[in-house]
Amino acid sequence: MNVVFDTNVYIDLTEGLSCEGIKGRARRLQVAEKIAGIRALASPDVMIELLAHLHDPTDPCLEQSVRAISLLAEHCRIPGQDTGLNVVAAVESEICRVLFGDLPEGHEDAVLNLGTVCELVSCAYLSTGNANTAASLPATDITSRVSTTAAIREAAFKQDFRNVMSSIDPAGGGKRIKRRDQHAPDYLGDIRSDDMLPNLALSAVYQAAGLANRKLTEEDAGRYALRVATLFRPHLEVLREMWIRVVTTGFDIDHPKRHRANIVWDMYIAALASGVIDGQPVLLVTGDSMIIEACGRAGCINGVSRLADYLDSIGISWLA
Repeated sequence: MNVVFDTNVYIDLTEGLSCEGIKGRARRLQVAEKIAGIRALASPDVMIELLAHLHDPTDPCLEQSVRAISLLAEHCRIPGQDTGLNVVAAVESEICRVLFGDLPEGHEDAVLNLGTVCELVSCAYLSTGNANTAASLPATDITSRVSTTAAIREAAFKQDFRNVMSSIDPAGGGKRIKRRDQHAPDYLGDIRSDDMLPNLALSAVYQAAGLANRKLTEEDAGRYALRVATLFRPHLEVLREMWIRVVTTGFDIDHPKRHRANIVWDMYIAALASGVIDGQPVLLVTGDSMIIEACGRAGCINGVSRLADYLDSIGISWLA
């Protein structure tokens, strides 16, 4: 079996740990996973989300991100090698492969570069204990591009949200729906309908077509959307859950105290729960309720686990 930890799992596992504590925790995980026949894989989306915090030395999340990266690099290291991480393909690239038969040009190099930077950050931090030193390595110049990529992805997600909101409720300013909106039952009916997932999948289809330099007819896009809705359902169920919360809770994409755009990372990471790599299923370890609920609706609840349950399954009551 393959296992992927989400971003917050790595953050939670390294909170308050020293460098020796991080190395010890990684060793304990590796030993238990080897006995259980489990291979740990790093998600490019998790790496991007963490590396994006290293570009700005004043980022309040810099130190916790460096610690999390250090554990990720140690945890996902290829057994028996001094360098190299086991990684999984980025979801948008995997959609491209499924629809058009190949990964986007440069995908593999990009993922390997992310892994290499994570290894360098980990090595520097675990040898010096200084997060700022690790984050400012010359080789981590890539973090500037990663930070830009992350910001663009989150901004595009928020703009897509506003566009959909404006079409649903033209008078709502593209931000939120009032909890007692008289049209809420109709909105919920549409969101929960069988047509919702293929409609949500269209954006992923056109993104994949762009990566593959393919032009699609409307008929092709609709056919591909049905396929994506079936094969990557957890990915889309996260979006569906977000829209349910928009209608039922007054969810605000521009909430001043909550970074709502983080949902874009949940959306990508959730897709892994239904995957198979090298003939073996993928287990996603997460504490995110939206991801867990989405996987339940997608019929792949066995592809997701909370951290405590996962540790128990490999014979670790807790990583003390």
